[in-house]
Amino acid sequence: MRPRWQMAMGVAAMVLLAGCSTPSVVEAWPNPQSNIASIYDYGAGGRDLRLIVRGNPLPMPDDAFNRMIETDVQGPVMRQPTHPTLTPGASAQPNYALIFDFSSSPRPTPDQICQYPGNAPAGQVASGGDVHVVGAFCVSGRAYTGAMGRAGADGVAQVSQLMPQMMMALFRPDLPDSPGGSGGASDQH
Repeated sequence: MRPRWQMAMGVAAMVLLAGCSTPSVVEAWPNPQSNIASIYDYGAGGRDLRLIVRGNPLPMPDDAFNRMIETDVQGPVMRQPTHPTLTPGASAQPNYALIFDFSSSPRPTPDQICQYPGNAPAGQVASGGDVHVVGAFCVSGRAYTGAMGRAGADGVAQVSQLMPQMMMALFRPDLPDSPGGSGGASDQH
């Protein structure tokens, strides 16, 4: 039997190799001051959530790319169901948004993309190479969670596979309410 460190190294090597051929979320960015559970439940759980897509790294019309992203983020999250949509209805909280920025240069932080909640112009999108995306769950111009992802430049399938991973990183079940935050309605923005 192999020592544990050798098995761990083997598993790590397989994960790294798999990351070369499949989309991967590069980094989840939790805001340590976030009271995500109550904020999410209040503003996104069981309702529409405004979806904003900035940039388009694929050779397809912008509207088609935006609709593809909208479809790809409809999967389940480990919280109450939500409905990210480009055309939110009356159930959506107006100061809540889910933003995905596909700019490649300069790559913004989650806080930066939340500071411009409308359809602000994205940075220049490079052609060829990997597709990079920064996602953020924003409330009143502040990122409560964020994730930075990368997909191979193989096109639609790679990006479509990445988006559910981004959703899972943004709305992880291990992001608790912050210490000292009551999580009550008075904490909402």
